Amino acid sequence: MKYQICDFTDVLTFNLTIAEVEVISALDKRATNWNKSVKVACIATDDYMKKLILAYTKGMQESNWSCMIFDNINDAKKMVC
Repeated sequence: MKYQICDFTDVLTFNLTIAEVEVISALDKRATNWNKSVKVACIATDDYMKKLILAYTKGMQESNWSCMIFDNINDAKKMVC
């Protein structure tokens, strides 16, 4: 896998806490053993969703994965191509 695009723009409810997102990033960080370099483009406009994505991004900082937040799909596609 070379990239992921996660589009959260139409999400109305997201019942995860920052602590739960930190667990997800820890699990994904372990996946970097098999998927060495993945670009993760997250699209969000909601402030709480952006906080969750930032928590995920922080957890992935010491990996080879590149994680960024975008406001629209076009900018996200530019990052992964």
